Amino acid sequence: MSLEISWYLRFHKGASIAFLVAQDAAPQVEHALHIEPRWDMALSMHDGPEGGLRAQCTRRLPAASPPPGKDRDNGNEKDLT
Repeated sequence: MSLEISWYLRFHKGASIAFLVAQDAAPQVEHALHIEPRWDMALSMHDGPEGGLRAQCTRRLPAASPPPGKDRDNGNEKDLT
């Protein structure tokens, strides 16, 4: 079985996307998050007639940039030029 979830995560422009997958495909969905690490995932049981899992993937917010002249690691003044 082959899942192309990482392609959907890579090119999806929205903030979240959901996939309906078989229960035995959960490890493949988790593997897709290693390929595209900018996403978080929540798995839940799908109540539809097919059963399976619903994988809700939500894009992580980008890390905030430090203010100009501040060190990213500890916020101390530092010449970054």
